[in-house]
Amino acid sequence: MFDTMKVAEEIKTARIAKNMTQVNLADRMGVSYQAVSNWERGNSMPDISKLDELCGILDISFEQLLGSEQQAQKIQKVMEYREDNSGPNPSPEELCDVAPLMPPKALNEIAENIEVDLGGLIGLAPFLDKDMVNRLAEKLSPEDIDLCLLSGLAPFVDSSTLDKLTQNVETVDLSGLIGLAPFLDRDTVNRLAAKLTAGENIDLCMLSGLAPFVDREILQQLL
Repeated sequence: MFDTMKVAEEIKTARIAKNMTQVNLADRMGVSYQAVSNWERGNSMPDISKLDELCGILDISFEQLLGSEQQAQKIQKVMEYREDNSGPNPSPEELCDVAPLMPPKALNEIAENIEVDLGGLIGLAPFLDKDMVNRLAEKLSPEDIDLCLLSGLAPFVDSSTLDKLTQNVETVDLSGLIGLAPFLDRDTVNRLAAKLTAGENIDLCMLSGLAPFVDREILQQLL
């Protein structure tokens, strides 16, 4: 992830070196004074489409602005892919790093065209709109579904999508199901609870965490 405070300091230092006020920089960039102020306080980052212009105005390199050649390369890779789909696809991890700098529409377009696994989608989900997260989630391979991990995606998708993702789950872990249960409809929780390994020693304290989300008959079977 980008160090927003380091980027903030670089912007402020370079602006002062150019003898520019925040208002001067805002006017040159075509943004509000408040936007520049937020950049220099580390409250937000410039849009990815503004970085070339910002570096040009302040006479600094990407590497200097971002404090890392590796981070600069990620930005360049995503920008090139966004502009003309040239070069290799950015990985989900690279896209997650760049996501805070990207407009949601542009991020949605790139995310839809790359292969995203469950872990990558969990990282991207806070930056994507819900419809896009639902669409990407439905493309996940059944072999990629892990109930413990899936609870990290649950707040960002519809319950109907979660139901589809769990249709082919054969091995159900009690702790994973407890974390996911508040986001599932009752019938789905019942279906998954019924798959808990037969003969497995069920921890009663843990089971109490699942009890509000299952029917009495299922709970009695588990006991």
